[in-house]
Amino acid sequence: FDLGGLGDSIASTNGLRREDQELAEIKAALDHLERRHGLNKFILVGFCSSAANAHPTMVRDERVVGAILIDGYGYKTFKFHLLHVCRRLFSIEHWWSRVGRISRVFRKAGDGNVAFFFDFPGRAKTEREILTTVQRGTRIFYIYSGGIQSYYNYSEQFWDMFPLLKSVSHKIKVKYMRGSNHLFMYEQNKQELRSEIISWIEAEKIGDQNSSD
Repeated sequence: FDLGGLGDSIASTNGLRREDQELAEIKAALDHLERRHGLNKFILVGFCSSAANAHPTMVRDERVVGAILIDGYGYKTFKFHLLHVCRRLFSIEHWWSRVGRISRVFRKAGDGNVAFFFDFPGRAKTEREILTTVQRGTRIFYIYSGGIQSYYNYSEQFWDMFPLLKSVSHKIKVKYMRGSNHLFMYEQNKQELRSEIISWIEAEKIGDQNSSD
């Protein structure tokens, strides 16, 4: 579903801060499903800015037993900077764009990178929140595409960003789909994404009372 002001959804006029309004709307959706269908366990799926919306919801709402966050929060590491510099040094496209003075906007579109229009929360805060959430029993699947190389560019970066989470790595899955762009436009990327999500849900048996914590 779309949050207020996005897609076909009408923006709210209740005067709440944007972040508070987004959380309130997600909670309202979960409340509606619980009230109408008797559901009290949920898996949130968020993509890009929706992953940023899903994060605080899974932290605060204990009905969230699973979360799939696609191209969400990411923090640059030493290895990220090293790879970023090396790849640009040996990139023909990069040097051609320099010589041709192609606009920054065009370069962003051409290399498939995505820039967020808001700041991520502090890394340490995010790490603490994830740790608390998984210790409560929530399972999380982080998926990163190759289209966000402006802040995530190698498979192990998640664990370098959040070293404290290695102690609960059995409750967190991370998948780096470097061959896909940010929008997963190609059919093979869509199929891989779909397969990864279904396999994870089935393997985790999320919400199953008999599943082991």
